[in-house]
Amino acid sequence: MQWLLYSACPSRPGYVVLPDTNWIKTTSSVEGQSVGAAAAEAQCNADPSCVAWNNFAYWVRSGVRSYFRYPGLCTYVKSGSWGNGVCSCQQPTYTLGSSQLNVGYAQGQQASGGGLRTAPRDGIAFRSPSSLDVQEAGGVSSADADESFTLYLVAFQRGSVQSLRRDLGAGGVTVVDYVPDDLLIVLGSRGAVMQAAQRNQALVAPYNPELRVSPEAAAAVQATQPARRRRDQRRRRALASLNLDQKGSGGAEDGDSVEYEGADTAYGDQQALRNVPTWKSHGAREWRHNLLIATAAAANSGPNFSHMRRLMPATAAVDAPGAPTLYAFDAALVLGLDAAQVQEVKGQWPLDLAAALGRADAETDPCWPRAITHGVAGGTATPTLRVYVCAEDVPDSIAWLSSRPTVTWVWPATKHTPTNAYAGWILQTGDITDAQAANPTAEVRPYWAAGLQGQNIIVGVGDTGLDLGHCSFLDPVYTPASLKALLQRNTSVPGSPLRWYLPQHRKVVQYVIHPEADESYFGDYAKGHGTHVCGSIAGGTAPTASGSAAAVDVQTGGAPLARLSFYDLSKGEGDFVIPWPVDTQLLPYHLSAGAYQSSDSWGPAGSVAVLYDRECVGYDAFLWSHPEFISAVANGNDGENAMMGTAASPANAKNVLAVGASHNAHPNNNESPEDGLLFRFEDSLGSTQQVAVFPDGEGRGLSRYNAFQDIATQGPISIVLASPNVSACSPLSTAVTWAGKIVLIDLGAAGTCSLATRVANVQARGAAGLLMSLYANGNSPDLRPKEDSRFDPDSVTTTLALARLPRVQGQWMMSALKTAGNRNARLQYIGDYAAEGYNVGIESVASFSSIGPTLDGRIKPDVVAPGYWVESAKAKKYASSSLATPDTCGTGAYLMAGTSMATPLVSGHVALVRQYFREGFYPSGAKTGVTHSAPFDPSGMLIKALVIGGAKSLQGGFALGAGNPLRAGPDGYQGWGRLNLAGTLPLRDVSGAAFRVQVADMGTIQQGQQVVLAGLKATGTGPVYATLVWYDFPAPQNAKKTLINDLDLSYSINEGALQTIRPDSVNTVERAELTDLDDGARLSFTVNGTSINHQLMDSAPGRDTHLPQRWALAVVGHFTGLLQTHLNPAFVRPQYIANIETTTSTSVLLSPLSSSGGLCVYAQGGSVSLSSTCTLPDTGNTLVLEPDVAADEAPFYRIRNSGGACLTFGSATTGAVAGFSACIIGGGSDGQRFGFFQADNAVTSYQVVPKLALGVGDSSTRRCVAPAAPAAAGKALILAACSEDDDNQLFQVWVSPDAMSITLSWAPDSATGSSGSDDADLYNLNLYVRWINAAGVLKQLGYASRTEENGDGRYTGDNIEKVRNSESVVWPAATQPDAATYEVCAEPAASFMAGPTLTLTLTVRWLGEVAFTHSTTFDTMQQYACEEGWPGYEQDLALQQVQAAGGSGGSMQQADAGTGTVAPDTSSNSSGGAAPSTAVSNSAGSSASHQSPSVSTIVAAAVGGVVGVAVLALAVLGVVRWRRAVLSQRARVTPMPVLAGGGNSGRDSVI
Repeated sequence: MQWLLYSACPSRPGYVVLPDTNWIKTTSSVEGQSVGAAAAEAQCNADPSCVAWNNFAYWVRSGVRSYFRYPGLCTYVKSGSWGNGVCSCQQPTYTLGSSQLNVGYAQGQQASGGGLRTAPRDGIAFRSPSSLDVQEAGGVSSADADESFTLYLVAFQRGSVQSLRRDLGAGGVTVVDYVPDDLLIVLGSRGAVMQAAQRNQALVAPYNPELRVSPEAAAAVQATQPARRRRDQRRRRALASLNLDQKGSGGAEDGDSVEYEGADTAYGDQQALRNVPTWKSHGAREWRHNLLIATAAAANSGPNFSHMRRLMPATAAVDAPGAPTLYAFDAALVLGLDAAQVQEVKGQWPLDLAAALGRADAETDPCWPRAITHGVAGGTATPTLRVYVCAEDVPDSIAWLSSRPTVTWVWPATKHTPTNAYAGWILQTGDITDAQAANPTAEVRPYWAAGLQGQNIIVGVGDTGLDLGHCSFLDPVYTPASLKALLQRNTSVPGSPLRWYLPQHRKVVQYVIHPEADESYFGDYAKGHGTHVCGSIAGGTAPTASGSAAAVDVQTGGAPLARLSFYDLSKGEGDFVIPWPVDTQLLPYHLSAGAYQSSDSWGPAGSVAVLYDRECVGYDAFLWSHPEFISAVANGNDGENAMMGTAASPANAKNVLAVGASHNAHPNNNESPEDGLLFRFEDSLGSTQQVAVFPDGEGRGLSRYNAFQDIATQGPISIVLASPNVSACSPLSTAVTWAGKIVLIDLGAAGTCSLATRVANVQARGAAGLLMSLYANGNSPDLRPKEDSRFDPDSVTTTLALARLPRVQGQWMMSALKTAGNRNARLQYIGDYAAEGYNVGIESVASFSSIGPTLDGRIKPDVVAPGYWVESAKAKKYASSSLATPDTCGTGAYLMAGTSMATPLVSGHVALVRQYFREGFYPSGAKTGVTHSAPFDPSGMLIKALVIGGAKSLQGGFALGAGNPLRAGPDGYQGWGRLNLAGTLPLRDVSGAAFRVQVADMGTIQQGQQVVLAGLKATGTGPVYATLVWYDFPAPQNAKKTLINDLDLSYSINEGALQTIRPDSVNTVERAELTDLDDGARLSFTVNGTSINHQLMDSAPGRDTHLPQRWALAVVGHFTGLLQTHLNPAFVRPQYIANIETTTSTSVLLSPLSSSGGLCVYAQGGSVSLSSTCTLPDTGNTLVLEPDVAADEAPFYRIRNSGGACLTFGSATTGAVAGFSACIIGGGSDGQRFGFFQADNAVTSYQVVPKLALGVGDSSTRRCVAPAAPAAAGKALILAACSEDDDNQLFQVWVSPDAMSITLSWAPDSATGSSGSDDADLYNLNLYVRWINAAGVLKQLGYASRTEENGDGRYTGDNIEKVRNSESVVWPAATQPDAATYEVCAEPAASFMAGPTLTLTLTVRWLGEVAFTHSTTFDTMQQYACEEGWPGYEQDLALQQVQAAGGSGGSMQQADAGTGTVAPDTSSNSSGGAAPSTAVSNSAGSSASHQSPSVSTIVAAAVGGVVGVAVLALAVLGVVRWRRAVLSQRARVTPMPVLAGGGNSGRDSVI
C-alpha cells in the first residue's frame, strides 16, 4: 500500500512530472479545467501554447510564473517549457523534497516564494525611478503636500542592498520592515526614496492602503458590506425625514432594501467574524484596564491626555442590554514613533476614526469606536492599535486604518483558547516495556535515577490557573489563602498585574494574574487545564526524607523537583486573555523570576490560527533578543481537518519549539481499539491509496462521524462524484446508479443553489450519504468545515449522512474519482487499525494533533510527545482548597488529551536537558566520577537543536489523522520525531560508550561567512545527526515568507566535498543525518551565513537589529572526539587526569606517546627537555602536578620540578620554548597553568596546553606542548599547532608511586550500624601522624597542620571537604621519609556527634603497594581524643617489615580516563598514590601497550647507590606506631570516638 500524500504520478511522454506540485500562472496566462485528467492532457497535447496540465484536469496556456507544493497533485510540464518563454523558471527545486513533507499547504498561492500576502510580486506597479522623477521629487510634490513622509515598497537587487540601505539612511528614510526575499518597506519623503532607488537600480512602488489590508480583513470587509449599506440606508432615511436630503431618494432606498435583506445576507458577518474577539468577550475588560493607565497618564501629563479620561468611561451605550456587537481589529504601526506621533495615535486617532464613521456621541451611540493601544510608545516588536467597531462600520474602519501613514498592516484580532506515568518512560527511554506499562512507578526512570529531576530549574507557564492546594504544588509553609493575600500590584506602574514572588516556595516561585483580572481569579477552576498542565511539567509531592528526590506516583511530572513561574491567563473557564504584547507583558515576567523556559498550551481558534500573527512576532522577537530562553508551544488540536495545514499560532512562530501529540498507548492499557473511516481506491498501477476521512472535522463519537460510520459498518460503501453537475445544483444523472452510495459534490463549483436543493437532488436518487468539498476562501487560509456557515448540515432535515470536507481533501478526492484508471473508490470503516496490521501504539500520532507545514512551508510541529490521555493533577476550585495543608491537600488525578498535554511533558523533560548541561553531565554522561565535566548554561537554541537532533523517528507508526503509516521524518505529522532523551543525552552506564553528544553554542555569523566545525570521527557503530538551530529575527505579518536570515548546514566526510541532506530556505532548523559511516571517518560541519538581512532595518525600541545572528549546533550519535571550537565548552574546558588527586599535588612522569615510554620530560635547573633517563624516579624526571582550579572550577595544573619551580611559556606563539621559573601565584601566570585534554586514541594520552594558548577565536589558534621535531633526547619543549594526529603532542601521564602513605578510613559497622559502606553519611574524624626526626624536632601532619609540609610529607585534606570517610598523609615519589617512629591517631572533630559503631581501617603503603592493613570496631558512644603526650601503649614497627610486606613496589600506573575518577573516593586509593596494577586499562577497555618503568626495578637498582643507602637506612630505622589514646571524662563534654588500637583487649598488637 502506498502513502497517499507522497504522490505516485505515472510518467507521460513529452512531459516532466512534478509530484505534489502546482503552478501559479502569470497575469496574461489562460487557465482552464477539463472533464477529467485525460481530457486535460489531450487539450495540452493539441495546443502548442499549453505549458502544463495536472491530474485535477487543469491546464494552463501562455506561461507560468512559479511552482509550489500542493499535496496529491501531479503536474505535467512540457519538456523544456518551464515558463514557455514567459517565466525564467528553471526546473523547480523545493525547500523540502517530496519525500520529506507529506502535508500540503492550506492555500496554494500563499506557499510560493516571498513578497506580500496581499499581492503577487508582479501584481504591484513598481517603477524604476528616472532622473526626472528624482528632480520632480526634489522638494515636496503637490501629491505629498499634506504628508511629506509616507510608506513605499522598494524592490532591491541583492548585490546593491547595502549601498541602498546607506543611501536611504542618508536621506532620512526609515527602513520599517524587510519582506523576504527582496522588498523593503520604507517610511520617508518621496524625493529621498526615489533618489536612493535610482542610485542603486531599485524599483519603487507606493505601499498603498489596499496592500496593507490582510486577506482576512478584506474578507471581513466583503462580508460586512451588506451591513454597511444597511447603515447608509438608515442614515439616508433619517436625513430624508429631516428634509436634509434631495427628494426622490426613496427609490434607491427601496432597492437597497431588496438587495440587502435577502436570505443569504447574514452568513457573511457570521462566518468572517466568527473567531474575532468582541466588546463583551474581551473589550470591556481591556477598556477598564486601559482606563487605569490613561488616568495615571493624564495625572502625570496634564491636558494632553485629559480627553482620554473623558471618553474612556463612556461605555453605558455599548454595555446596555441588546447593544450591537463590536468586533476587534488590529493595526500594526511603524516602530520607533516619536512622542508627537505617539500622542497623535493615542489621543487624536480615536476621535478621527469616530468622525470618519459618522459617530458623534460616545455617550449614546453603542457603535462609537473604542480604540486601545498596545506598545505604541515603544519596547515591543509589534506596536498595535486595536479598535472595536460594529459590523456595519468594519469596511470604513479598515479603509481608514489602512490609509494612516504609519500603519503597516490591518487584520482581525483573534481569540485564544487552551489547546503521565506512561509518558515519562516513553520520553526518557524511547519505549516502554510490558512491565513498565503494568506498573510505571515500580522503577526509577533513568534520568531521574542519575539525579536529573529538575533541581534548580524554573519553568514559566501561562494557563487557566493553578491549584496551589494540590499536593503536587503545596508548600507546607503557605496555605492557598495566605498566598492569595500576598497578591499586590506595582503601584509605580499603572495597569501592572497582581503578583507575588516567593523564591523560597517549594514549587511556585511566582504567581501573576492577568492585569485585567482581580484576586477572584486566583487559583484554578475544577479540573482546570492549567493545573493539569503544570502537573505534567513539575508535579511532585513533598520530597522523601532524604530530600534528594520527589515522591513518585502516576501523576508525577517530567521534572518533579523543578519549580514554576505561573501567569494566570484565565478570565473564565476555557476563556483566555493573552497579555499583549507577549514580548514585553508575558515572557519577561518568567525571565525575571529566573525561568529560562516557558510552556504554553493555548492558541487562537479557526482558520486564521495558521497565520503568522502578532503572537508569533512577539515570541520570535523575545527569543531573538533572549537566546538563552526556549518556549515550548502546543501545535493545536485541529488535525482532524484532514490534509490541510493546521499548525496554529504561536506554535507556528519560527523560534519556538512546537509540540504535536503522539499516542500514550501501550498494548497493556486495555484501551478500546483505534478505528477510522478511510477513503480508498485502487490506482492505475493496482496500488491501494487511502486517506482518513473526518466528516465535518469530527472524530469518533461525534454525530457526523457516527452517521458515516453507521452506513459503512456493514462493509465498504461506494463513493461517486455528482454528475452531470458536480455542484448537485441540478438533478443527478439518471444514467448512474446512485442508490446506497455516497455522493461527493463541490461547493466551489458553478452553482448558487441552496444546501436544501443539493440535498434534495442527492436524496431523490436514493444515495446513502453526501460529502461536500468546501469552496476557496479568497486569499485567506481555507476554512475548517465547522467555520462554514453557508452549508451547515444542521440547517436542513434529511435522512442522508451529511457532512463537509476541507477543500484540499475534497479536491484530492474529486481528482481521484476523475482520473482514468482509478477504480473501486469507497468509504471503508476500519474497526481496529491494529487488526489490519497497522502500528497504532506509541509510535502513532494522534488524529487531533494539528499538522504542518505552515503557510510558507516550514516544518511544524518540531517534535511530538505523548498527548493522548495523559494523567496529571486534578484541580479543585479555590474555595475547596484555600486552607489546604499536607494532610488535606488534593491528590486527585485525571486524564486529558491534546497537544496541550504533550507540550508540558516536553517542557518538563527540556528542564532535565538544561540541568544536564548546567550541572556538568556534559560531555561524559555523569557529573561525578568522571574526568571530563564542562558545566555551562545552554542557550534555548542549543536545547531546541538537541531535542530535534535526538528525536526518535516514528517511521512504521501510524498517522491517525492521515490514515496512513508514517515514514521517516521530517513531516507535518511527527515533525522531526518524538522527543527521546535517550537519543539526546548520553548517560554513563545507560547509553553505551559509543553514544556521544557534542555542541557548539552561541555562535555568531555574518553575511557570506562560513564557520567550520571539525574534530569528530565516526565509530561506524551507528548514525550521526547534526542539527543547526538559530533564532531568526521576527518577520512582518504581511510577508508570505517569514525567514529573514537564512543559514545553511553542510557536512564533509574525510575532507571531501561539502554535502547537504536537503536544501532549505524557509526553516530555522536544519539537520544532517549521516548513516553508513566507516569507522574512523573524519566529520566536519559547516555553518554558512547564506542571507543575513535583519540589519537592513532600522533599530527601534523592541526591535534589536543591532544584535548579531546567533546559532547553535548539536551533534548526537556514534563518534569520538570533540568539536574543536571555542563555542564548545568541552573543547575549551580542560579535563581532570584520572587517578590523580584533584586537590593536592601528585608526582608524575610525562612521556610522549611517540616514544612508547622510552623518553620522558626531564627538568634540569631552569631548562626542560626530553630524556631517556626514565626508568628510575629521580629529581629530574619526577614532576609534580599541582591542581590550580580556575574561578569557574575548570581544572588546570601547574607542573613543578623538584626545586619547586614551575614549567613556563612566555608566549603563545608557535615555537615558543618552555623553561622552569619561579612560580607566580595569581594573575599573570597563565603561561604556568596547563590544561590536559584527553585524545581519542587507543592509548590514553593527553594534549597539554598552556592556558595562554587555549585560543579564544577558533580551534586554529590553540597551541599544544610538544618536543621540537624530531622527538629525541635533548630536544626542548615548544608550542606547536594542535593536532591529535601528532603523537609527539600526546603525553602519557604515569603516576609515580608515593614513597609511603598512611590512610585511615572508617564506616558504620554492618552489625551495629547502617549496612552501607559508602560515604552517604559522613563522620567527621581528623587524622594525625606525629614523629621526631633525626634532629630531635617534633613533626606533625594532619588536620591541625593541613597547610604545612613536614619532612617531605603532606596531609591530603579533610574528609568532609573531600566528601569521603577517610584521610591520608603521604610522602610523594622521590622523597625520603624521616627515619623515625611514626605515631598515628584519629581525633573526632568538634562537630562530631556519637552514632553507630564504626569500623576503622588503617592502611600503610610502601612504594604504592599495600604493606599493611588492619581493621577494628569502635563504639562511638565512648569518649576518646588525641591529647598532648598521647598516653597509651606503644609498640614499634620496623619499616623493613613494612617493606617486606609491601614487596619491592608496584608498577607505575598510567593516569587513565577510562577507569579513573575526578576525585578518587575509595579509602584504598585516597592517598593519591596509585593502586598496584599489572596492566593499564584505557578508555576503550583494552590493555595499553605502553608500560611504565617498574618500581621493582627502581628498588633493585637502588641497593648499591647513595639514594639506595638512604632508603635502606630508612627501612631499618623507621618505625610506624598505630596506637590508642585514652581520654579522661573532663577532656570532652560531648562523647567523641577515637581510633582504637589493635583490638579491644587493652594490649596493642604488633603490626
